[in-house]
Amino acid sequence: MTRKGESITLSISKQQKGRLEGIALAFGQTWGDSPNVSALIKAIADDDGPVKVVWANSLKGADLSEQIETAREELAQLKREKDEIIKSCELIQRGVTSSQKGITKLKRLI
Repeated sequence: MTRKGESITLSISKQQKGRLEGIALAFGQTWGDSPNVSALIKAIADDDGPVKVVWANSLKGADLSEQIETAREELAQLKREKDEIIKSCELIQRGVTSSQKGITKLKRLI
């Protein structure tokens, strides 16, 4: 029997092969009743059927994870900036309070 397309060889452990076969079964990628890892790989490459939906969602999930991490970093930066502003306001308030006390003392002297 001659092959119609390109071929690849994977060097994987029995456990990895078993996991791939389980995934192939879950997505209906079979040869008769047996799981077909080659069909699974083709479905992934072709963005085909239910494999396409799961693959696309996991890629979106990765993108979402990056967005969440970026948002966390931005929030942390905003919090640092807010803390700096609060400290500056407290220093200004102390200065104003000190100045007011000084003015009150001067008024008493006059």
